[in-house]
Amino acid sequence: MELRVLGDVEAKADGVACDLGRRVERVIFGLLAVNVGTTLSVDALTDLVWGLDPPARPRRAIQVAVSRLRACLTAVDAERRGVRLVTAGRGYRLDADAATAPT
Repeated sequence: MELRVLGDVEAKADGVACDLGRRVERVIFGLLAVNVGTTLSVDALTDLVWGLDPPARPRRAIQVAVSRLRACLTAVDAERRGVRLVTAGRGYRLDADAATAPT
C-alpha cells in the first residue's frame, strides 16, 4: 500500500486509489500519515485542521471524517496490507508497516 502526502494526499493499494473523500478527510489523513505511529489528539487535530475557526462540534466532525476514512481503507483491504487507523485514548493514530511509509 502506498501513502502519499507530497502533492495530492493519496492512499493506493495495487495502484488503485482509495477515495479519501472531502478536504477535511484528506487533511486528517495527511496529518495522520505524516505522523504515522503517533497519536494525534482530537484537540490537536482540531487546531491543525481548522485553526481559530473550528465547526460548532469539532469532535463530531473529526469522528465522522475518521469513520469515512476507515470505510475507505476497509474498501482496499488496508489492514491486510499493514495499514490501520486506530482510536488511541482521546485521539487517533495511523499505524503502517515500514514499507508503507508515506512519500
